[in-house]
Formats: sequence, structure tokens, C-alpha cells
Amino acid sequence: MSGNRQNNLLLGRAGADIVRGRAGDDVLKGFGGNDQLFGERGDDRLLGGTGNDSLSGGLGRNTLNGEAGQDQLLGGKDADQLVGGSGDDRLNGQGGRDKLTGGTGRDRFVLAVGAAQLRNAAEITDFRDGEDFLELTTLKFEDLVILQGTGQQAGNTLIQNKQTGEYLAILKNIQSSQIDIRDFWNMMPTPVAPAANPMPSPMPSPSPVPPPSPSSPVLPTIPAIGSFQPTTVKFLPNDSETTIAATSAARLQLGSQTIYIGTQQVTPDNQNPILASFDAKNPSNNWVRIDYEVTGTDGRGYGLFWSGSQLYAVFSVDGTQGTPAEDFRRVSGDATQSWLRSYGAGGGAKVAVLTRINPATGELTDAVYLSSILSSGKSNSLEVKGLSLNAAGNLVVTADSYFAPRRPDGKAMTQTAPGSSPFDYTLEITPELTTVISTSAVGWS
Repeated sequence: MSGNRQNNLLLGRAGADIVRGRAGDDVLKGFGGNDQLFGERGDDRLLGGTGNDSLSGGLGRNTLNGEAGQDQLLGGKDADQLVGGSGDDRLNGQGGRDKLTGGTGRDRFVLAVGAAQLRNAAEITDFRDGEDFLELTTLKFEDLVILQGTGQQAGNTLIQNKQTGEYLAILKNIQSSQIDIRDFWNMMPTPVAPAANPMPSPMPSPSPVPPPSPSSPVLPTIPAIGSFQPTTVKFLPNDSETTIAATSAARLQLGSQTIYIGTQQVTPDNQNPILASFDAKNPSNNWVRIDYEVTGTDGRGYGLFWSGSQLYAVFSVDGTQGTPAEDFRRVSGDATQSWLRSYGAGGGAKVAVLTRINPATGELTDAVYLSSILSSGKSNSLEVKGLSLNAAGNLVVTADSYFAPRRPDGKAMTQTAPGSSPFDYTLEITPELTTVISTSAVGWS
């Protein structure tokens, strides 16, 4: 269901609805079911209703209310208001002078985009110490400065990025002494080993040999593994694991957690990538993410790779629409070579997007665009076939390049032997997905 350029009232039904506001100041309401609401452009109001809903504001000053259920709320770069409602919700303002209110339940507030000036920082109005959590996507706890506010901010806690000085959040009516690493999602303090009990003085007779103490359990080490599916495999956000497992979707098993990647058919002519995680032993690892790319561009998911410590996912897109907040560009800005930061010129060709994913939440943390290049300078198709690690710890990408392969600076390589597209292409990139170290291709230099 989609709106138009007018101010629309769009009402879902009892099932799982996908509602898009398009332009205009719209009101979107999901009612029952696990709904997906996208405001897109304009100052919109999104109401999830019952069910575990996903609300994305897009451009404009939006108001998002998850209402009942365990909802995911995603703002945009403007000043938004996010209200979780009842249930264990996840709120991500994503920049701007946002106001975040969790409501009842054990909520998570994402700290990712900061503000240079305190007056423009996001406010968390009802953080409850010991119940709610703060979530870091790219930073570590050690990267933060937690301060007690002064003046107009007296009684509030300020959280800063230690390196940049940006303000990540203002916690209203919370003392800074209340905040420690235990308030952060999936972070626990390093346990202090207990002091050894002193041994009694030996008796004249030989001391008995003490019984062996039980050994501590050792967590299994998961080696590097990958899974790629070259064809498009579709599933839905509310599909059960049994349903998804019966498809040929690429998947990885990390201990008791299984992660699937594929494609969601959003409208008859639009597809978006989707990841789903299931973990019977650790329910906190159960999540579904559909917010990686939510524009009119055709986006698909087809590959996963676990390096032994990091999770990578491979997607494809056939162009650029919407804003950076609505696709992979929101986390590609750290790439040092410009061609990695966006789709580039042109459209229609399927370029690859290599991303780094937080396996605990599905959160997108880093991304780079990988493409070939036409003689006109426009981007052309590139399909990732596999990922691996080399001795230097860098990521090695093997791919099919459907025209001239690129050098590390993004310029076309020179063909040295006859051959036709696609060309075997290898690219080495740092594990943080910031810099291409080297490239090579069969028949090219």
C-alpha cells in the first residue's frame, strides 16, 4: 500500500502490511500483524498498532509510535520523535535533535550518530537504569565519555564520543554515576579472578594429592565459513525458521545461532534485502532486519561470511534512489577510496555491496560498493562469488567483473589478453571495509 504526493491517511489491516507514505505529510497505521511502515518524505506520523512492527521515518520531522509489541523504530537525519510504547522496543534516532521515549518494557536506545553541539543531541526521556539498555553499533564502551550535566542539564547524563567530542545522547533525569558498562547491550565487564585461597601449612606427613578441580567450559571457536546463493531466494519477515530453512537461502550457523540472507518482495516491481536470525538457546539473537535498503532501488541479499570474529553480508543494488539514510550509504562514508562509497554513475547494472553486520542485532556497521566500470565511466555489474581471509588478516573478495575491473583507486585496469566478460577479479580490502589494498584480474593489469 502506497501513498502519493498528497497528505495521505493509510490504514493497514489485521495481517502483516507494508505501507509507504511517499511524499506529503502522511499518517500510517499498521493495526494488527507485524507491519512495515515507511514514511519516506514529508513530516509523517507512523503508528504500529499491535504486533512486532518496523517503523522507518525517512526524510522530514516524523513521529513514530510502535504502540504494542516488540517494535523497531528508525528515525532519519531530522528532528524526530520516537515512542516505543509497550513491549521491548529498539529505538534508533539516526541523527538530528531527536526525542526518544521507550515506554514500558526493556527497551534499547541506539547511540550511533552524534551532534557537535549539545543543543542538537538526541534526548532519551525515560531511560530506566537496570531495565533499559544503550546500544553501540560501531563504538566500544571505552570510546565514551559519560558526564554529569551542569546548568540547564543539571540532573541529566551526557554521553560523548571520546575521539570526536560529539554528543551521542542526553539521558534525562539520570545521574552519571548510575551508568556503567552493564547498561550497554551485549556488553559485560571483564570478571575479576577471585584471589586464591591460601594453602594450609604442610603437616610433617606427606600432603595428600588434592583432587583435580573441574575445568571451566571453553566456548567453541567458530572457524571462517561462507555461504553464497547466486540466484534470488525470497522469504518474508514473519516467516518461521522452518519455512526459511526449506528454501535454498544462503545461511550460516554460528554455534546455536543460524542467520539467513535473502530477498523480500515488497511490491510487484520492487525487492529489498532481508536477514533473519534464529537462536533457540539465546532468544536475544532472534531478529529480522529489513532496513538495509528501503528505496525504490532493487536490492537483494545473497551471501554471508564469518571470518572467525566478524560477520559480513553481500548484497546487490541496481541504482541509487532516496537518501543515504535509506540505503547502504549511511555507513559507507569511512571508505578512503571514493568509488567504494556509492553506486556511482549510471543505473540498471547490479553492483555488489559488501557489508559488515553485528550478529547480535543485525545492525549494519560498515559498507562498500563494488563495481566494474564502463568506458563511459559509468558503473557496471560485479557479482561476488566468495570471501576469504589472507595471511595479513585482510578480506579477499573473488568476483565476476562484467566489464573493466577496477584498480584500487577505482580507475579501469588495462586489458592485456583477449577475453570476454565476465572477468575473474580478485580484490583485497581491510577487514573494517575502509581501504582496498590491491586488485587483480585475469587478462588485465
